[in-house]
Amino acid sequence: MTLINLTGLALFGPGSEWLWAMIQSVVLIVTLLAIYRQVRAQRAANELGQVQELMRAWHEETFLRSRLAALTQLREADTVLDLSPDMARVANFFDDLAIQQGLGRLSAHLVWEFFGREVQFWWLALLPSLARNRETTGEPGSWTRVEALFQRVRETQRVSGVHKWNPEIRSVAVETIDRKILVYRTQLAHLRDARTGIVPPPPRPAKASPNA
Repeated sequence: MTLINLTGLALFGPGSEWLWAMIQSVVLIVTLLAIYRQVRAQRAANELGQVQELMRAWHEETFLRSRLAALTQLREADTVLDLSPDMARVANFFDDLAIQQGLGRLSAHLVWEFFGREVQFWWLALLPSLARNRETTGEPGSWTRVEALFQRVRETQRVSGVHKWNPEIRSVAVETIDRKILVYRTQLAHLRDARTGIVPPPPRPAKASPNA
């Protein structure tokens, strides 16, 4: 049985066009694969650069103070607060994050990986004040990008199976806010010490075991 009939096929000269057409197709495919890999590598580099910029903005001292002020206001309030400038600044950070993702500059996985916990915490913490802001401004469509970002993070978390935040939690507990406030105060103290040149004391030596 003949599977491939090579009779009449020419490798050079007249009739060899099939060979050169095939070679050109292979070269084209290889070139396209190389371009595709290069584009993917460039996009990954761009995404990581964007994440670094966002992380720098997130940890910047004045923004850290705004986050601390916003949480302190929420912690001390007995009723739903109007959206303060500090709260609005935090919400606008996540609005910008949602815009970056919408423009394709950040993948859903990267947003979830680096900001998943913060997106969920701050959306739930600010939600009452954001809802009040919608009512007082008469703009029910405001903050919809942040809300959509929250939903995408929740969906990415569900698909990944790794929970950065319990999906059953619908509000932020006072204890969680207190822990955040303590973390922010500690970070600000470290920044102050670094600025003034204060060196933290060495850790205390471990106590010797009585059985040693």
